Amino acid sequence: MTKNLPYLLLGLSLFLFGGCSIKEDRIDCPCYLKIFFQKDIKSAVTLTVIGKDKTYFERTSIIPSNYPKGYTLVVPKDRYDISCIGGQSYCQLDSNKVVVSSGKQYDKLFLWSDFNLPCTDENSSDTVNLHKQFCKLTINLVHADTMKTYPYLLRAESSFIGVGIYSLEPVSGFFRCIPTEPSTFVRTIILPRQGNGEMTLVFTDIASGKSYPLDLASIFSKNEYDWKATDLKDVDITIDFATPTIGIVINDWTEILMNYEI
Repeated sequence: MTKNLPYLLLGLSLFLFGGCSIKEDRIDCPCYLKIFFQKDIKSAVTLTVIGKDKTYFERTSIIPSNYPKGYTLVVPKDRYDISCIGGQSYCQLDSNKVVVSSGKQYDKLFLWSDFNLPCTDENSSDTVNLHKQFCKLTINLVHADTMKTYPYLLRAESSFIGVGIYSLEPVSGFFRCIPTEPSTFVRTIILPRQGNGEMTLVFTDIASGKSYPLDLASIFSKNEYDWKATDLKDVDITIDFATPTIGIVINDWTEILMNYEI
């Protein structure tokens, strides 16, 4: 029994030193970051993950429904800013914002972000919950059917062109687009998230070339539209050339009519 004691002590010593070695090695081990998606998103999204020390950057396009158990990234231990974008088509994405070029309709963008996520242990996780970053403005041209041809061309202009992919704040710039025409007397515009600035709907008389601006920013403000809402609401505007009045409906809100003359 005594004869075996030195060997037992040697084995215990090696075990203890081996344990310390493993513990020290784990400092440089990566973190397994698993991203879950709250909703069943069938179309592709763009996921951006950046480390606070800027040594890790990943941007990839994935289809969330292909990863029902979560999408896993192996990242260095650090804290991370994460962004996920859905619905991007015409908009351009750079390091920290997604914006639209002048003359193009804005995309029907959905976006989510998380700041300073700790990935300092062996495992970490986060859950994506995309939110609506656009306002669909529908313009109904009442009594326009009494005219042989609609006498005005429409265009929208505003002071904001996109949104920050981490901050979710509006990005300043000159936005200009021509509404789409889903039917003869309906026009639609996809507006980016707005801040304090101008937003105008311009009517141009086809015959004379004279333009008549409609101050949309003022109309939205008077009706207490919330541009800071987590999910932006859609808006219907009715323009009646016979009265003339303008009516506005924000989702299921009560319609409000205002006198306006073009």
